[in-house]
Amino acid sequence: DALIAPATAPAPPIDLVNGDPHGGGGASDSSALAGAPILTVPVELARGLPVAVSLWGARGTETTLLQLGRALEARRDAASGPLPEPTFAEWV
Repeated sequence: DALIAPATAPAPPIDLVNGDPHGGGGASDSSALAGAPILTVPVELARGLPVAVSLWGARGTETTLLQLGRALEARRDAASGPLPEPTFAEWV
């Protein structure tokens, strides 16, 4: 068994005038504090950059997390094909 949560918020665009926004939305802090394993799996692209989910497990469940992550990737690939390479917008 594992918990699943968004890994982090999608990457914001670079703002050369006002600076980059700093937003939360990550799932790894609690896992790290608890000493529990966490696995992050990209699930789709948003604005050309990967968006991922994190799978949390209990201590000692690393093998289970890897199996779940592989199953998630296989289901994603079967539904829509493998993720394409990330793209980076021109900003200069």
